[in-house]
Amino acid sequence: MDYRIEKKEAIKCIGNTYHFAQGEERWWNAWDKYLHSTNEKLGGVSLHTIIRDKYKLYRPPLWQVSVARDLGDGSLEYFIGAEVKDGEEYPDIDSFEIPAATWAIFSSKGAIYDGFAALLTKIFTEWFPSSGYKQSMPYTIEIYPPENPQISAHADDDYAFEIWIPVKKK
Repeated sequence: MDYRIEKKEAIKCIGNTYHFAQGEERWWNAWDKYLHSTNEKLGGVSLHTIIRDKYKLYRPPLWQVSVARDLGDGSLEYFIGAEVKDGEEYPDIDSFEIPAATWAIFSSKGAIYDGFAALLTKIFTEWFPSSGYKQSMPYTIEIYPPENPQISAHADDDYAFEIWIPVKKK
């Protein structure tokens, strides 16, 4: 498993936040809305288009970012968007801050539908039990490269992505 451990300061992002009840369809439904739903406040285009074309925020190191936060009652808060730098303001777009943490960052390539779930399973069933680390906060970050929206990358065997999980020593 390809991973690295990195300490990061808080990460500020803009995008859309979605809330899902326990058992409710989560991931693909939110991405489809983010990529394709138009917003009249933003000129009748998708937020993805605004972030990509108008503000050009899909940039390294985070590119497209999504954050899942387990709310502890079976529900989930899921955020999709892009990182913003200090001083950048986008008042018409929801903002979200990821707390400072030490992250285990796992890199992978493959068809996203199967690859993401397989990597996440390996992280929790193989890596965590033998790593000397435990998850420190109920967050999971997904990083996707630009110009290859993950919703359409389901069959691309060369599709690269990362999963970030906050960790601390056991």
